[in-house]
Amino acid sequence: MEFITHCHEAGAKIVIGSHTRSPFADSGYAYLRKMELLVDAGMTPLEVITAATKNGAEFFGIEDRLGTIEVGKKADLVLIEGEPDEDIGNMRNVRSVILNGRLVYEKN
Repeated sequence: MEFITHCHEAGAKIVIGSHTRSPFADSGYAYLRKMELLVDAGMTPLEVITAATKNGAEFFGIEDRLGTIEVGKKADLVLIEGEPDEDIGNMRNVRSVILNGRLVYEKN
């Protein structure tokens, strides 16, 4: 946590990776737990969302297709109930998932 705080304060670009399991997160929630821990380390929720989207796409060199919502990019979206840019915990409130412009999940 301290290392992430120092990196963030120094202006390092943070990227979030994913794992299928983590001993410190409920099954299936490792990625979300990482987002919460980054906020605990001093990043704002919006900075964490940027790390998970735009920065990740830039890291992999696919920012021309993914990472931001723009005309001509893939329509891959996770629709959240609440204001995750104010409370990162709201990222757990997934209501819909759209991949390649197709609805693949919708919570009733």
